[in-house]
Amino acid sequence: MANFADTDFEDFKLFLLKKKMTSDEWLTGNLDKLRLFHTITLSFVIWDHCLRRKAPNQKYFMKETRSDCINSVFAVFTGCRKAANVLLRGMIENTLRHIYYFDHPIEFQMLMLDEEHMPFRELLQYSRKHPALSKAIREAACLEDLEQTYKTSSKFVHAQSLKFMQLSRALEEVEFDQKFFDWYVKKLGNIASNLNLLLVLAHSEEFRGMSPDFKRTIMKTMRKKNKKLLSKT
Repeated sequence: MANFADTDFEDFKLFLLKKKMTSDEWLTGNLDKLRLFHTITLSFVIWDHCLRRKAPNQKYFMKETRSDCINSVFAVFTGCRKAANVLLRGMIENTLRHIYYFDHPIEFQMLMLDEEHMPFRELLQYSRKHPALSKAIREAACLEDLEQTYKTSSKFVHAQSLKFMQLSRALEEVEFDQKFFDWYVKKLGNIASNLNLLLVLAHSEEFRGMSPDFKRTIMKTMRKKNKKLLSKT
């Protein structure tokens, strides 16, 4: 019997075909990469679902991470590189914000009033000191990986050198790029492995209470070293 992830993947493929974002021929040649893209997106949908009854400060930014990942589907398949990299950065930022504000309801209320986010570097520092994360993330070097990916995506967003500039003179020039898709899925895979490691460690109780299908989906996004590290905790 197909599990919910397999069923949802079939719906995902049909959606892409219905919207004319891809073709049957392309799907056949890129099935593994597309499945990884879908599994990663589904993992953040699962976290959002499992935290839905939490207080606003404990679920707000997880919804943002989910939204960033879902929107990245459109950005990548329409060839919008800059938008796709903005969303990559957003996934990293919003997950780190989630970890910080989960335990800081007062600061969250102040954030809603002032609309001033904590700087990215400070979010990194907080996660490095987080009691549930500190030892594990040192072994996995996941924050270093996330920081490097964040910097790379920032080069696309801010066009910090000529090679990162995307110059289009007409809408017809904005189209799907296979090389960019391959690069993006690889980066997304690294990000998801690290972000889901952080989330499982920070929300160990919630993770233990998930259904086997939910757990399996989240674990599928993780690299071997992160899975191995989790087995020690």
